[in-house]
Amino acid sequence: MANYYEYVNGSTARKIYDEAVIRERDYEQIERSNQKKPVRRKKKINVLYLSAVMIAIAISLYLCAGYVKVCANINATSINISNMERKIEQLKSANEVAYSEVDSAVDMSYVYKRATKKLGMIPASSNQVYSYDNKKSDRVIQYNKIPD
Repeated sequence: MANYYEYVNGSTARKIYDEAVIRERDYEQIERSNQKKPVRRKKKINVLYLSAVMIAIAISLYLCAGYVKVCANINATSINISNMERKIEQLKSANEVAYSEVDSAVDMSYVYKRATKKLGMIPASSNQVYSYDNKKSDRVIQYNKIPD
């Protein structure tokens, strides 16, 4: 191969270009352009995949909302139960106070004296007392006179 020199005319000083150097540069540029560039693919969103993800998110949100609602109901019920228990305790204490007042207001010795002396009542003898076992209820109603 023969080396050819080419002269370039222009507004600057003349430079001598070696054709071999020019060809080598061109060859390097061609080699670089021929190298495989990574293929950039446009990212496509699969509609089926997107819809499945959206449905899964919607179901998850629905279940979370239901869970929060159930937790709120449980908390409200426990608060209601504690309020009712507190009210029961207050009513029990009020009932005990009222019972003790009634019990202290009635003097049983006074009732016995009044019944026996003023009203003429007498205590029952052992042959006048009848026992009866009732399995259906805790009280007995007498419709007729009990024979002697």
